[in-house]
Amino acid sequence: MEEKAEIAIQHSDDAFFKVFLSDYSLRPSCYSCLFKGYRMPGDLIIGDFWNIRMAYPSMDDDKGVSEVIVVTEKGEKLISMLSGRMEIRRTSILKAFQPAIWYPPVKPRKRERFFLELRSNSFATSLQHINSNKLRGIASLFRGIVRTLWPIRFKRTAAGMSRVENDLKKTCIGCSACVSACPTKAIGMKADNEGFQYPIIDESKCINCGLCKRICPVANPKKMLTGFRAVYAMKASDEIRACCSSGGVFPVLAEEIVRKGGIVFGAVLDLLSSNFVKHTAVDDVARLSLLYGSKYIQSTIGSSYEDVKRELATGRLVLFSGTPCQIAGLYSYLGRFDYSNLYTISIICHGVPSSLVFSAYLKDMQKDGMDIVDVSFRDKIIGWRRYSIKLTYSKHNV
Repeated sequence: MEEKAEIAIQHSDDAFFKVFLSDYSLRPSCYSCLFKGYRMPGDLIIGDFWNIRMAYPSMDDDKGVSEVIVVTEKGEKLISMLSGRMEIRRTSILKAFQPAIWYPPVKPRKRERFFLELRSNSFATSLQHINSNKLRGIASLFRGIVRTLWPIRFKRTAAGMSRVENDLKKTCIGCSACVSACPTKAIGMKADNEGFQYPIIDESKCINCGLCKRICPVANPKKMLTGFRAVYAMKASDEIRACCSSGGVFPVLAEEIVRKGGIVFGAVLDLLSSNFVKHTAVDDVARLSLLYGSKYIQSTIGSSYEDVKRELATGRLVLFSGTPCQIAGLYSYLGRFDYSNLYTISIICHGVPSSLVFSAYLKDMQKDGMDIVDVSFRDKIIGWRRYSIKLTYSKHNV
């Protein structure tokens, strides 16, 4: 017989979120993210409408309201799919303002120290050893605006392989576009000592075609937009919002795409995998719930870009959801390929922690004789604004 137990910790009291919201656990490139403001790719940009009380107080029932920014004409088509299934109110970008749309997070001075602490201490002890207080406000604004591009280069090692140097670690977003595009499959992804994935080249397979550098969305950023088409506040039914982190936009859109014969790509939590979160394709309405909810770990793309291209070639509708850098990676990989039947959703992203950070947190949260079998990062048991991280434990009795 299997026994289960659950605990929910409000995010303001939880160690994982204290580290995340203090910006200690983020990928180095997050601190100089290019994909902010009018450089954010995607047909739609979605996230939490935290300012809903200012825009439409009557919509705020503390069960979740989504902020939806329309970027392209295809984004407007997606909005039309939502009509009749959600409460929709048009608003302004000013009322929907949140820093994560426009500016990268500020790198804490003791970020590297936190990761060093994790090598020899528990997650809780590492948190105690660093000072999580830091100045925000004006410093965050101006340091976030500055985007510093560092040269990208590879260094050959004695083993005949290539490793990513520190300058690339400050800019590489881990989108895996280079891996998917390499004609000889000479590039793989490997985790560094902080748990973030970086490209590594097998020199014995490399033909020096340069495609990896030409396809990199950081080395070759797209033209900045001049503005957004529209901004909305949206919320679905209570039933739909109960199974997702915010207002339910993604579940409704995903279901619409699948019912039209399409396929949806998104992030799935898998506690048995080494990276915990991976991008997966779903074309069955019954399995779409795997893609719902926020996952605060950078997902691995795997073969998703190649799978998207293959599905597009058949004329199938494709919906791809991910962080802005993953959307940028997808567009760079596709290049001039016809993707008229592709729809993309960028999430409003504060930054991505690594699998190593999450693994250390889970180790701290283990209970004797029980395994953690599920994690909900944004449980609404005490409300949407005061969201909790919920851990589900399982115990097997023989």
